[in-house]
Amino acid sequence: MEGSGNQYVEADQRYRDVENPGNGWVYKASRGGTQSNSTRLSTFYLQDGSFFRCTNISVGYTFSNVKNWSKGVISNLRVYVAADNLFTISKYKGYNPEVDYNDGANLTPGVDYGKYPLVRAYNMGLQLTF
Repeated sequence: MEGSGNQYVEADQRYRDVENPGNGWVYKASRGGTQSNSTRLSTFYLQDGSFFRCTNISVGYTFSNVKNWSKGVISNLRVYVAADNLFTISKYKGYNPEVDYNDGANLTPGVDYGKYPLVRAYNMGLQLTF
């Protein structure tokens, strides 16, 4: 909550002033500086990073009698559909629970500084063997 990016919905429950104390669990917003809230060690920033992910799934069908109706030109025919990064089930609030800030730097393992979400891709195809 330093004002330099998007925030979780919980930021709306932060302390503002005496009339708007928030829920008592969310820090007061501060700008980055020598002692901003994001540089203080606290369990406030810990989240459960467990997840279940379907990274790749493919379903296809191979036609068995293709030689009969193709007059021997095609020996094998297969059609398929596939999806990459179809879903991720997690209670993690960020884009990707598999965080790895700074490409595996030793000082920040498991720290999420807004890593981009995974790309979801759909493919369909036809395999022919002559």
